[in-house]
Amino acid sequence: MHELIQQYGYAAVFVGTFVEGESVALLAGFLAHGEYLNLTTVIVVSFIGSFCGDQTAYWLGRRYGSRWRPQSQVLQRRMADAERLLTRHQIPVLLGFRFVYGIRNATPFVAGSVTKIPLPRFIALNAAGAAIWAISIPVIGYYFGHTAESLLDPQQLYDGRIIAALVVGGLVIWLVRYLRARRRAARSTTTASANPPRTPERF
Repeated sequence: MHELIQQYGYAAVFVGTFVEGESVALLAGFLAHGEYLNLTTVIVVSFIGSFCGDQTAYWLGRRYGSRWRPQSQVLQRRMADAERLLTRHQIPVLLGFRFVYGIRNATPFVAGSVTKIPLPRFIALNAAGAAIWAISIPVIGYYFGHTAESLLDPQQLYDGRIIAALVVGGLVIWLVRYLRARRRAARSTTTASANPPRTPERF
């Protein structure tokens, strides 16, 4: 397990943070405490992956956003939420959207497509936000390992079965959040259909 993580761990951190990354960055910080990975390298790779992933989403929004509309109700709602927040609080949202589930992946796409935030501004705020996120999330995972090690035997804590359970747990949490978001979007659509807006009467 140790050799496998050392061989492919940083590549997995890059891919995971490029796509979304919260669970991957937490797990990488946890493994850094067990000396499977190096914490500084995890932070650097998490920054690169997160920055590149959101920069790619911004570019896709600029290039294809005007011609693409999602069919998924969940994506429609997330994009609408991201647009509303960007319109009201552009700088705080671009610095902190990585910490907000639901608009995490939609925000950079909307920034490039709907709100059309200038590229230099987005690059600067994306880099600053990625740095904050890439430091804080792995460090939280690192200190989680520190706390857990004080309660459990270190050899048991970093057993392959424990690591696998953490990975599966992260996937389950993601799936539960996704299904809840779909249910909320479906309920909103049903409510809107059942209560259409009334047109004023003419006299």
